[in-house]
Amino acid sequence: MNYGKERIADIIKLVEEFAPPALLKEGIYDNIGLIYGSPEEEVTGILITLDLTPEIALEAVKKKCNLIIEHHPTIFYPIKNIDSRTPLGQVLDVCVKNCISIYAAHTNVDFTDGGLNDKFAELLGCENIIKLDSKDPSSPRIGTLKNAKTLKELAQQISVRFNDGTVFFVGDPNKIINKIACVNGAGASDIIVDKVFKAGIDVFVSSEFKHHQLRLANDSKCAIISLSHFSSEIHFLELIYTILIEKDVKCPVYMSTKCNSPA
Repeated sequence: MNYGKERIADIIKLVEEFAPPALLKEGIYDNIGLIYGSPEEEVTGILITLDLTPEIALEAVKKKCNLIIEHHPTIFYPIKNIDSRTPLGQVLDVCVKNCISIYAAHTNVDFTDGGLNDKFAELLGCENIIKLDSKDPSSPRIGTLKNAKTLKELAQQISVRFNDGTVFFVGDPNKIINKIACVNGAGASDIIVDKVFKAGIDVFVSSEFKHHQLRLANDSKCAIISLSHFSSEIHFLELIYTILIEKDVKCPVYMSTKCNSPA
């Protein structure tokens, strides 16, 4: 790489070496990659964010960044029009007028070894982290706590560690927790919940559980801890920042200070 003149394509290459797009499971749609812009543009600065809002787009302008790396794709499904009165329209308006490229690193960063799922497990206090299904990159991570805790104690610890007042649990508050399964973001599909419960894991930690899943956990004496989607993924910023700094990227790299929970 020519560090004197880093192109957007060079930065994308570094991210995708860490989290290859090929990790996306067959049959799952995800709009990862360059959302807007030219890969041949020289990079003046990089802003990393979980979501891209009009305020964060303006933050990129203020910091003279012409590349935004986001986790949640600004454009996920095809769009038929761009109305600058809407948040999406305002974001695109700012980026187009200021020649700011947008790159989405989503489920590939979730799934990759050392990625967001593994980071989430570490932050939960897990050791000996492995995949529930060793052949599936998207599989829940499982790990053991260094010191066992009750379900209530673990939920309280998670609330404090992630600064998240929305944390709640389902199950016996005095249940002893040694082994955790987790998926960052909205990872609690029925298939995953079923696999975790059948594996005999002490507790499953994720976000956006459905009512029937909570009902199942309660009635089958299993345990769930739920936290916000935002809290489980906000460490995307630090993860990507660290990767780029360790790769000795010469252009300025920032973590957004405007990236806040919507709830």
